[in-house]
Amino acid sequence: MPDQKTEKRRFSRFSKDIPAISMFNSEVRESVVRNISEGGAFVEICNLHADVIAGFCKGHNRIDLVMNFSESEDRFKIRTEIAWMRWKDISRDVIELGLRFIEKEEDVESKIKKYLSEIMRSGIKKDIEDFLGLEISEAMLDGKPIEVLAKLDTSDIKEFIPERGRAFFMQRAVIFKSGERFRIFATSPITHEICDGHLPGFPMLPLGIAGWILSQGGEILVSYLENHEKDDSKILPLVCKTGPVETYYKEYILCGKILLLAGELKKKRMGISEVDTEVWIEGHKAIVVNKMLYRVLSDKRLWN
Repeated sequence: MPDQKTEKRRFSRFSKDIPAISMFNSEVRESVVRNISEGGAFVEICNLHADVIAGFCKGHNRIDLVMNFSESEDRFKIRTEIAWMRWKDISRDVIELGLRFIEKEEDVESKIKKYLSEIMRSGIKKDIEDFLGLEISEAMLDGKPIEVLAKLDTSDIKEFIPERGRAFFMQRAVIFKSGERFRIFATSPITHEICDGHLPGFPMLPLGIAGWILSQGGEILVSYLENHEKDDSKILPLVCKTGPVETYYKEYILCGKILLLAGELKKKRMGISEVDTEVWIEGHKAIVVNKMLYRVLSDKRLWN
């Protein structure tokens, strides 16, 4: 039987306990799937008869694994073979098995792929939320696979934009791929400094600065994509044209609010990138500026 250390995995595994039933000939035992991939599973089984365990050691290594991923789904069966076995707790007759799938119906395979995709997506979403410190609603996501490219804090962001001082809005940003699209999520706290001078005594975010915040999000995205693999000179994206600023928020945006910006690179051609951007406040879409155009220029003086 192959040793656990020599097993070559072709699929990523995701940890989550799934109740299951393991069947070996007439032996039926409740078990727990500790993690699962498209190619196999890690299973813990208790109280197996000694002759069954002896059969495993002699090469009788076929097990039918019966499980379901949610209460709303029917149980399904997968035929497996044991890749490795080890004792977890001899006193309680607990063994751990590494199982390799050898037979599964087409609909079962699709369920496994869907389950793994949901687990991976949920984990990535939580990781992004933990980094940004804000909840991301499902309405901000498009249901496609997510691949995080970069997590940028304030010092990182400053490397990808020319603005300094008051004109610097972003606190943290995550750049990722959603399907084949490049996107950015970024946070911008609304401070008295941003609102100062607009309406004295009433610290409200001016709509013009809101548009500036949105344009800066696209600037970070375009600049990162142009510069992150370069070691020498930076390429600066300048906003050449913005679309109309559309508002959906029925309240004033006051100091203390944190804006969650979402931007997506829609297309890129001949040094010009087009980005759609929107701001979300407390789970609701608030401001949208589509078709921001960024002209990429190589001029180091603009970074000084």
